Amino acid sequence: MISTMNSETSIRQQESLFSNIKDIGAPELLSFLDQCAAFFPEDIRFRLKEMMQAVPSQGDTLNRVLGLVARQWEGLRSQRWLNIALVGTADTGKETLLHTIRGGYPESENPVFSIVDTQGLEEYLGYKTWNRVPQELQSADIIILVLDARYEVTASTLEMSERLESLGKPYLAVMNKADLVDRPRRIAAAASQQLGVQVFPFSASRINSVNRLLKVIVTMHPKALFPLTSNLPGFRRSVCDSIITQAAFSSGLIGAIPIPISDVLPISTVQTAMVLKIARVFGFTVNRVRARELLPVLAAGLAVREGGIHLKEKFPQHKMLISVSLAGSWTYLIGKAAVLYFERLSRVVDDPESVMDDFISEDWS
Repeated sequence: MISTMNSETSIRQQESLFSNIKDIGAPELLSFLDQCAAFFPEDIRFRLKEMMQAVPSQGDTLNRVLGLVARQWEGLRSQRWLNIALVGTADTGKETLLHTIRGGYPESENPVFSIVDTQGLEEYLGYKTWNRVPQELQSADIIILVLDARYEVTASTLEMSERLESLGKPYLAVMNKADLVDRPRRIAAAASQQLGVQVFPFSASRINSVNRLLKVIVTMHPKALFPLTSNLPGFRRSVCDSIITQAAFSSGLIGAIPIPISDVLPISTVQTAMVLKIARVFGFTVNRVRARELLPVLAAGLAVREGGIHLKEKFPQHKMLISVSLAGSWTYLIGKAAVLYFERLSRVVDDPESVMDDFISEDWS
């Protein structure tokens, strides 16, 4: 088993999730958020970290807000299929992961996941004379290295990780069989230090754990939204929860960042992107008819913001806390309402995919 010596210290001393915006003020709030985030499940911490990486570490506050907004729109229009390659040595659980995915969420005719041939991988890593990159890795859009939590990170594993990362593709290391070891989070943190990449602990035999992994994949590579939710319809509610969480955190942070203009527009833009993503998950676009039905929910946000202004005037000492709470909670409620709306709509429409079209070709005239 991987040594956990000093792992608790390393977890406590790891870089703040909000280091990119530590100079904007309100250090007490950011410190409090960091302390709260330390207790979040690893998948939520990963998604928060990915979101914060979109924020420039330097520059004015407006550019940082725009970075948060732009992150919410990534991959929204993509309709390209992709391939996720599961890489690892024998008995790490690659087949179990595929079995759990296909058992919980029956795949369509176009599979998303594939397993890299172990022999080809050995050749690529230099265990044999042939050094050409295996075709499975050449065609992969995302690479996931599957490790076994019961065993140490060996020199060959470290070399494998370095080679995979050097391919320049979205890359994630996951530690399977986390349910079979004590303190899996600390073991994953120790492995992450050794490999120099994020290591996500999970159990390939548990559908809830696989759910969290799939949400991490969508966060890491937003263009995975379309193929995963199209191919695995049972995953839709789970990915919607991820979309809502990220949008709520983004809105809350925008509320915390002082910008020279009103924050109503950037927060509304984040909320709009969230609704469009949720529509996309269920196979719909938001046309004029659906926009009119959703408009009262979005418009109510202006009333909420107006109420927030009065609260901040009444309690100026809690001004930032009020801004963060209102922006985040209202975004969360809008997201939940959108999920209920599109879930109900998908039951009415026999074939939601038949009404799919490109967002830019929608007739709004």
